[in-house]
Amino acid sequence: MNQVSNNLSVNDPHQLPNQRRTRQILRKLVITLALCVAAITTKVAAIESEIAIPADISFDVWMDDRPLGSHDYRFSRKGELLQVDSSARFNVKVLFVNVFRYNHDARELWQGPCLTTLNSDTTTNGEEETLELQFTVDECAGTYAYWDQARLKRPEVTNAQTGKKDQALWSEPDAAPLPTPGKKKNVIPAPAGSTHYQLTTESATFLLWYDKQGHCLAMQTTNDGRTITYMNRVLN
Repeated sequence: MNQVSNNLSVNDPHQLPNQRRTRQILRKLVITLALCVAAITTKVAAIESEIAIPADISFDVWMDDRPLGSHDYRFSRKGELLQVDSSARFNVKVLFVNVFRYNHDARELWQGPCLTTLNSDTTTNGEEETLELQFTVDECAGTYAYWDQARLKRPEVTNAQTGKKDQALWSEPDAAPLPTPGKKKNVIPAPAGSTHYQLTTESATFLLWYDKQGHCLAMQTTNDGRTITYMNRVLN
């Protein structure tokens, strides 16, 4: 009389092929899952590699020859989007008394060259403004993105404080040295391979200098008799 056992043996002619078949199916399933995971991982890596993350930028800002403050840009990845966080801090004092204070914080999300989301909070001498805008990729909107020549150079730009859309006219004036705000008046020649543009909108005219990689070196605009100058801190 055969002893009953839970272990498979040659005395179990029907169970052995079933176990082999189950193992084969499981082995194929594991291989398939591994391939799927590898494919997903590869696709995510490819998507992330396509999103170029610019280096962070800090501008020193001047009003005429007076230091006005700073405007900083920080860049990061949010899924398939480029996230841009900017912060401007301007302050004017007369005889140690604040006569003008401006704080502006904005967050932009870009899908390739197209702006999809714009949120900002601005406080000017205590008066607060909040802006929340959404755009479709088909609109391919953009802001005054001085930090990237390719994203800025478009026929229409959106003001990150007011949300107003301005028509933009572009031209290339003759080469010029970089601005020299403040007390130091030594001429700073533009680096080799740099470009010089003029952007004209309804509100102002902007002069812009970019290096050969398209990174903004300086920006200057004159409005209401005052000249505002942005100088990339890497020039210090």
